[in-house]
Amino acid sequence: MLNDDSAERACHFAPYRGLFYFFLAKIKQLLENGCLLPGEWLLNERQTKGEGKTRMNKSELVASIAESANTTKAAAEQALNVVLHNMVKAMKEGEKVSLLGFGTFSVVERVKKKGRNPQTGQEIIIPAHNVVKFKPGKSLYGRVQ
Repeated sequence: MLNDDSAERACHFAPYRGLFYFFLAKIKQLLENGCLLPGEWLLNERQTKGEGKTRMNKSELVASIAESANTTKAAAEQALNVVLHNMVKAMKEGEKVSLLGFGTFSVVERVKKKGRNPQTGQEIIIPAHNVVKFKPGKSLYGRVQ
């Protein structure tokens, strides 16, 4: 379990830092060489409902990371969990999370507004809430176009 103390967090993350940066560097290298299209590393052979496109789930991503980094699935999953945990923690604190060449995750507050129940037509109040926003980086955006 990760502690809120940054030194403790760094100790837990330290063994996986190299794996994480290796993973990001490998994706960047494949994108730059044109061997991989942005978003392609998220794909597998399964079809998503009605879209005709494929996607990758977490266990398949972990397996891909483990294979690329020549490590175990357990180590790859723990590294991915640490990265995701720290991203969520930073966004909860109101920080933006920027991955150079990939994009920026941020939290945006939606204001309270009026809406309508489509089944009954009754007017309802939609409370204010936070949503996660993703803005693709210039490199990723350019390759998708």
